Amino acid sequence: MESFDNRVPADRCKRCWLRHSFCICAHVIQRQCRTEVILLRHWREARKPSNTGRIATLTLPHIQVYDYGAPGTQFDPQVLKRQGAHLLMPPDPNRTMPMVQPVQRIIVPDGTWGQSRRMCRRLDLMALPRISLPPPRTDIVRLRHPPADWAMSTIEAIALALQPIEPPSVSASLLQIFDEFVRASRRQKGLKTP
Repeated sequence: MESFDNRVPADRCKRCWLRHSFCICAHVIQRQCRTEVILLRHWREARKPSNTGRIATLTLPHIQVYDYGAPGTQFDPQVLKRQGAHLLMPPDPNRTMPMVQPVQRIIVPDGTWGQSRRMCRRLDLMALPRISLPPPRTDIVRLRHPPADWAMSTIEAIALALQPIEPPSVSASLLQIFDEFVRASRRQKGLKTP
């Protein structure tokens, strides 16, 4: 299947999807990460220029991206369910979590909250151990209004999940490029930036 990342308009950067005059690629600091990060991206999210999962792959080039749910496509969930896999999703208060194994890989649903829940249910991922995150930063400007106080962008969630298990430079680089992306996206729309 053709990746949606290959369908970038000519006036936009093929990596960050911002218009060339607002491109943030020069600000990217690539980092190596021991933890395997798997981005399970809803196919509709893959088409959005505001998708921050795409921006995370600029900093962590070894992130594996799987687009899910496009009409006429099949997806084998076995590529996700390997030993040491943890799901990056808030814990279910009605369910006891299994014994937590060391985190070797993190499955990151990338889409709206509803899309992410449906993807994880359909692929039978809800039984995986989950990673709990601290609350998101409140002192920043965002591209989208979060649906709840615990909600955050995909790139922020990846940064916070990796914080306790990777060197601090990994999370710092993800959050730095996210802030650059938000500022550039707002300038591109003619909005004020802090």
